[in-house]
Amino acid sequence: MFLFVRTLLYRETHFRKNDWLHTIPFVISVIELIPFYFSGAEHKLGILQNSDLDFATHITNFNEGFIGKDLHYLFKAGSWAIYFYFSL
Repeated sequence: MFLFVRTLLYRETHFRKNDWLHTIPFVISVIELIPFYFSGAEHKLGILQNSDLDFATHITNFNEGFIGKDLHYLFKAGSWAIYFYFSL
């Protein structure tokens, strides 16, 4: 989002020297979610079938990655907040 907003506002068409740093959160997220990606269809279907449950139930019942569920959502929210701040 940050690179997109910066491209729109400043009409930049080339990457800057340090823009590769924006791939770090993506790489960390992909590595952290490898267990979910390799989990069986039954696990993924169970999550979809319980999609009508509230958010708190989803956090307590389904494990998605290497780190704990509460830390996963904390890191994700923190990453979004940092990027939103810098986008503004």
